[in-house]
Formats: sequence, C-alpha cells, structure tokens
Amino acid sequence: MKNLACPVCGHPANNLIDGRCRDCFLKTFTLARIPHMIRTIICPLCGSVKKGAHWEGNTAELEDVIHVGVNEALKLDSDAKDIQVSIDLTNSDPSIYHAGIKVDASVKGIRTNAALRTEIRVSRDTCDTCSRIAGGYYEAVVQVRAEG
Repeated sequence: MKNLACPVCGHPANNLIDGRCRDCFLKTFTLARIPHMIRTIICPLCGSVKKGAHWEGNTAELEDVIHVGVNEALKLDSDAKDIQVSIDLTNSDPSIYHAGIKVDASVKGIRTNAALRTEIRVSRDTCDTCSRIAGGYYEAVVQVRAEG
C-alpha cells in the first residue's frame, strides 16, 4: 500500500478520512452541538411538561425531565456510532441549571469525544387542563335524538 500524504498538512498517512489525515479531520469535525440555553416549561399543579405547542403528562422528577430535555436538544453527527452520553447537572438557582455534557462516539473508525456546556432555565406555567379546572370551565357533548 502506498504511503499517502495529507493534502492539508502534508504529513504522511496510511488512511485518509474524507481526504485528510486523522488529525486534520478531527480539527474540523464537530461531533455534537447543543444550544447555549434550553427552556423547559413545567405546570406547577400537575407536573406536565410543555413540548412545542402541547402539554405532555409527566410523573418524573425535575432532574429526569431536564435530562430528557438536554438529550432532545443534543444534535449528534449522523456518522456517529456506539454513542455514550453523560450529563452532569448543577443548579445555581431553583430555576437555573447548568449541564456539563460528555459525548463519546466512534466516527468513521475513529474514537472521539466532545465536552459541551449548556444552561437550562426551568419556568412554571399552568397547563391548559389545569387552567380550565381552576377557571371552572367544563365541556360536554350533548346528543339530542328525535323519537318517531
């Protein structure tokens, strides 16, 4: 097998990954991305979590809800395989959490890792169901049938 040279740095390389040596590939490669801030909205009455425009019932602890939110916001490279993610949460305030995220994965035969940080802001807002109950709202379907 011919010894190839990396076109970016000129170092000899046996295998080129996307046309570059391992070091040059890893310099420009992004394994994972996450927004700088994630907002999580929780109903203070029933514990439901707002996902997009609708509310989902929830019985999990707050930290579990935050872990799910961080995992949903985490964007990984499509070539990543054998992925391991660890999340370390700390809170500076009852409504502000900081997450340290470590991602370890294999990409194109290379084992690589990434360390990310994000802030999670937890706000409380009454869900539609609890708001209707508190406001005395009720709804029913009435069927009127004629006889004869």
